[in-house]
Amino acid sequence: MKSKNVWTRRAGALALACVLSGALAPSAGAMTLIRAGLDDLVAANTTIVVAQVVDAVSYWNADASFILTDVRLTTSQVLKGKAEREITLTL
Repeated sequence: MKSKNVWTRRAGALALACVLSGALAPSAGAMTLIRAGLDDLVAANTTIVVAQVVDAVSYWNADASFILTDVRLTTSQVLKGKAEREITLTL
């Protein structure tokens, strides 16, 4: 009986992965990623921090056409620029 539960869970996980990959595939086509080295990343940004994620909240935009996520961070170290103790990023 234990073996059947393992296969049932694996089949469920595989089904979930297929559904998620199908749901995420259309959005991946609109994304362009550019590889950048550390020097380029440092030069291109005004603020660089070491931080810990405190909270993340996802929600629909006003048109309900895509999902946004607000990630709240607590900074422990500022490596470049100036930053508040708490930062919220919207992704």
